[in-house]
Amino acid sequence: MEEFLITPTAWYYMKNLGETNTFLGFTLAAYSAGTLVFSPFIGFLAVKYEASKSLVVMCGLVKLFGNVLYSIPVNGYFPLFGRFICGIGEGTTGVLYGAVTKCTTNENRAKTFLYFEGLYSIGEVCGPAIGSLLIFNFNILGWKVNAGNSPGVILAIIWLLLLILTMFLPSDLAEGYEAENQPSIGNIDSDREINESKSEETIAGCPHSVVFCLYFLIFLMMFLTTTSSTYIPLLAKYHLGLDLSYVKLLYLNCSLFAFVFFVATYLLVERISEKNFIVFGAVSLIFQILPIFYFALFWDNDMSVNAAYLLLVSLLFIGAQFVNFALISSLLSKQTPAEDASCYQSLTFTVAHTSIMLGRILAGASFHRIPMMYTCLCLSICWLFGLIWLGIEYKNLEKDEN
Repeated sequence: MEEFLITPTAWYYMKNLGETNTFLGFTLAAYSAGTLVFSPFIGFLAVKYEASKSLVVMCGLVKLFGNVLYSIPVNGYFPLFGRFICGIGEGTTGVLYGAVTKCTTNENRAKTFLYFEGLYSIGEVCGPAIGSLLIFNFNILGWKVNAGNSPGVILAIIWLLLLILTMFLPSDLAEGYEAENQPSIGNIDSDREINESKSEETIAGCPHSVVFCLYFLIFLMMFLTTTSSTYIPLLAKYHLGLDLSYVKLLYLNCSLFAFVFFVATYLLVERISEKNFIVFGAVSLIFQILPIFYFALFWDNDMSVNAAYLLLVSLLFIGAQFVNFALISSLLSKQTPAEDASCYQSLTFTVAHTSIMLGRILAGASFHRIPMMYTCLCLSICWLFGLIWLGIEYKNLEKDEN
């Protein structure tokens, strides 16, 4: 919900503060920078101290403070640092994914990851809807809240409620699950031997190139998705003249499509293997780039408002990539030791937010005809390289599923 509340309105907020498109790119990228720096550290703390609930509560407090800071319209640096602080709080997501890995088996893990990403998709649907319905307009002691910084206020309220609910979580999350499933004394040695043999099989049976390929796919997917989704509000405003409400409707359609695609994938994942869904998602990435390239190609031409459908096509394929992220995370969890799941899943989010940060900076700095055309060309080359690498590792992915 957070990203889909902030992204459609951030450009409006930055313009009211007198900032440039490049500064907009840095503001949106600050969120990913915070996650990039602190996510591995939070994952390490979760593995070493097994204090998942404490980390979740602390990150929730950080999120609350960051969103309040984002909504203070003194100058552009308040939302910039607010998004960076919110990114620090996002580091707890890898901890939650690690807990899911420990509490599930290989057979049901894909559905479990899809379930959690489906909840994320519901947040995407609610984000633009809430942002369209709840637009505050008030002034408290010089603190002006309007359509631009309303998302920060809404998110601060939501995180306050979530913090209250977090207090009712079990104190040990996945650690409690492991304790409940400890073997009897007579079977400790045999179960330990089985677990060690499984860990050795996972590490030895899976080439490192497969793991790196999955991480690269995450980087590629999020880089293309972020670059396109940052261009879209700017193109809608400056080339099609669409109001903020119409931009939110574009994102709402994207979210609804993502939710439907999640449900369909959840129902079909047992019939169609995870790796086949991942291949489909990787191929479809090109359809995010093509509409953007069209706008760059005809930059100086007058465009009909019907060209907004091209932006909608790009957004629909962006929505489909959230399913791919869940499946790649699930497949990655099967290639790596379960006891280090929080570290590996935190690294997944580190890679994802590295690409998000770079994508937003690139999109904000290249919103002109020639730079945008070169950007689309470079993205296409990266996409082709990713497809070739995935094709080479396809058989290895098949072995690991069996």
